[in-house]
Amino acid sequence: MNLVIVGVIPLMTLLYARRAAQDGILAEPGQLGILRLLPLFIVGFLVMAALRSIGDVSLDNGGLAMGVWGQDSWAEITDGFKTSAEYVLATAMAAVGLSTAFNTLRALGLKPFEVGFVTTIVAGLSSLVLVHLLGPLASIG
Repeated sequence: MNLVIVGVIPLMTLLYARRAAQDGILAEPGQLGILRLLPLFIVGFLVMAALRSIGDVSLDNGGLAMGVWGQDSWAEITDGFKTSAEYVLATAMAAVGLSTAFNTLRALGLKPFEVGFVTTIVAGLSSLVLVHLLGPLASIG
């Protein structure tokens, strides 16, 4: 599911650039180049996903992760990255919260909150339906 962001974010960036170009705010999207439209964290995400996959596959095939680490060492490394990612995400969320200006939120009105609420309900219901429908196909055993 997380791999969807690899396609969605560049697509949304391209659509935004096209709209901004139409409004005369930015140059034409084709002139910006793919590297300007592709956020750096997407590249990092792909690199980390590839490294994790290569390590896991090499362990599953009876070898060493990345040709270097055994099962226990690889588990420690991936757990360390997971813990670090949780701290970084918590810090980023705190930064967003601390930089929130309540006067700005009040000026926006309830519309953004309504959209967020409806989106959350739709995502939750979609997840429940898909788990109910596809859950039996994913049973272990």
